[in-house]
Amino acid sequence: MIRKYGLMLSLGLLVSLLAAACTPGGAPTETTSPATDIALTLPPAPTDAPAEAATDTPATEPAATAEATAASPVTADDFIATLQEAVAVRDFATLQGLMADPFTVGYWLSEGVSYTPAEAAAFLESNVLPEGAQIVWADPDMDLAPMLQGQPPASFLGPDKEVAAAVLSYGWGEDASAEAIHFIARQPDGTFRWELMLYSGFGFMGLPTDVEAVVINADEATFYSGPGDTYDPVATVFGGMTYPVTGASQDQMWWRLRCYDDNNELIPQCWVSADPAVSAPSTLP
Repeated sequence: MIRKYGLMLSLGLLVSLLAAACTPGGAPTETTSPATDIALTLPPAPTDAPAEAATDTPATEPAATAEATAASPVTADDFIATLQEAVAVRDFATLQGLMADPFTVGYWLSEGVSYTPAEAAAFLESNVLPEGAQIVWADPDMDLAPMLQGQPPASFLGPDKEVAAAVLSYGWGEDASAEAIHFIARQPDGTFRWELMLYSGFGFMGLPTDVEAVVINADEATFYSGPGDTYDPVATVFGGMTYPVTGASQDQMWWRLRCYDDNNELIPQCWVSADPAVSAPSTLP
């Protein structure tokens, strides 16, 4: 009975509205009656202004959005800068937003682990990026193939991924001795994602060793930026000093050390000859 009564009211109201519409100056009036649930197909009187607004609004907004997107492209260099800034301040929320899903932490000469971005950010915070870490970044254009046993960085993500950049960094881990190479991939839509962090606790140019430290036997010794005197010298030290060892060269002729400059800033690559006349295995004091 309630539905029939409502329908009779609705028909009566419709007749009243049609009568009012025929009266000069008459116009349909708004109502909150349940009758408004029935389709009243009386269009408003056409005017120029609404027509222009209806035409302009959908056409203008997409055009503005497309123009804004085209005017502010994100390049691989922009992406790397954002990554470096987030690492420097330990902004794990931003780091998580830069990651691919899944994100992979690979271990040099070993296996890798896939994480969700949230899991990977938690891993960075709790394991490899402690408070006070001084992460040093190599030149993004540095040729990393010699450090990767001759393998080009582009081969590490597989044939279905386009490696846009691979950037080396130093100073990871609690003892600041680990290195990491970060692989940035270009996505099909042109954006970028941090796909892989290849991690080495002993450096990419060396191997792990059981030697804890070395003592400088020579009156004076030169530290180099790589395992050989053809690399750039990075420091000169006096004899009798002891330095922690973080790795050894593959031919076991050089020790990789953890050392700092006069400003107490980490020297990313610090190598000394394993010649007994220069240095000898020791223990930390």
